[in-house]
Amino acid sequence: MNNESNQKKSSLVEFLQAISAILGVPIVLFTIINNIFPQPTVSLIVAIITGIALTIWLAYYRKINFAYLAIAWLSLLVIILLGFVIWPNTMTIEGFVNESDGKPVINETVKYFDYRNQTYETQTDQNGFYQFVDVPTGKYKIRVRTTEIQGETRGLLVRVVQQSISVSPETGPTNTPTPTPTNTSMPVKKTDTPTSTSTPTNTSSPTNTPSSTPTPTATIDSDPTVYDNFNNPTYDGKWNKSLWADNSFPGATAIEQQNGNVIISRQSSGSSILRTRRPGKWTLDQLGFIEAKIMLGSNIETLSGGSIGIGIDKYTSQDNWWSFCVIGGGQDLIEAWVNCHTDGNIHGKYSTDSFPVQYNTWHIMRIEIDPDTTTITYFIDGQQVGSYTPKDPETFKNTQFSPLLNVWSEDGGLTIGYADYVRIGEFR
Repeated sequence: MNNESNQKKSSLVEFLQAISAILGVPIVLFTIINNIFPQPTVSLIVAIITGIALTIWLAYYRKINFAYLAIAWLSLLVIILLGFVIWPNTMTIEGFVNESDGKPVINETVKYFDYRNQTYETQTDQNGFYQFVDVPTGKYKIRVRTTEIQGETRGLLVRVVQQSISVSPETGPTNTPTPTPTNTSMPVKKTDTPTSTSTPTNTSSPTNTPSSTPTPTATIDSDPTVYDNFNNPTYDGKWNKSLWADNSFPGATAIEQQNGNVIISRQSSGSSILRTRRPGKWTLDQLGFIEAKIMLGSNIETLSGGSIGIGIDKYTSQDNWWSFCVIGGGQDLIEAWVNCHTDGNIHGKYSTDSFPVQYNTWHIMRIEIDPDTTTITYFIDGQQVGSYTPKDPETFKNTQFSPLLNVWSEDGGLTIGYADYVRIGEFR
């Protein structure tokens, strides 16, 4: 009896040794390594190699029964297979965005496109670091400014992917807040319900495009102040990214050149912005005026207000300032309205009176800045509608500015704006 009892105890000890060594040790090792370095594939390989080494040691040096070893390995394989089933098929992708000279890119929008072409957005921090958490594994693209990289992750056990990006230093400025246009004169409300339009995409075109718009002929304008006349058919269905940077707020945005003008659609609260790239920042000696043909589509679906306009802004750590001329409207407004306004934390606020205009009608907007006096003058269709001088002209002179096109939606309702014949030049 004692021998039989001892034999049973010995068998139980061998079984527990096999289970703890082949099952327990790899699982514990996998957990520890994956917590320190969140790379499940590497952790799993190390755990399996450890299990194989322990099996050899138990079989040849401890003389453990092969049946117990087989049971332990079957148990481990079942756990691994269950892990593949329940393990989340997502990953974290992260890295740093740097200029080509190694300088970190701060507060820059980073876009991630998964294999379904679903878009995710984030911004870099003060060290140029970005991170997307729980995005699907598989083929992906990451876009920063005009730089785009592609990659692919395979397998279920991918958790963290390191992907740093180097971009060209010549870019437009980072996203900046855009003010809600000031509407000081409320037009008459509409009595009918507008026709709804689809959510903007980069290939769809808004309705009510004026038939009088000329067909692009790829002409080079003789006027040296013409920044973009949108007549090069090479960029139809997209836009010239060597001239413009997309600094839109996160949300539904579509930007495309079509029929000799650029169409900017917004169906999320906030701004869709095209900023100049050449150069990204302008001095007052270079930026004496910005002028463009602007039109607001009548198929507007925002109740709280939307607009399209031209603008200039400057942002430093101490001073935020912007100035816009916009055409605004809303779903229940029969007529659109025009207004020019300025805001900032140092140089004061200013707004012209608002007056009614028609939807689907081109208007020429112009903002002039006198580099000597820093007086800003606003023109609509060749008529001066107001002027304004910043409170601290000397400080104002020593800053750099960024011209832009902007479509704004207050409540996320569809707003479609058109722009053409953008001119930027010195003050005359």
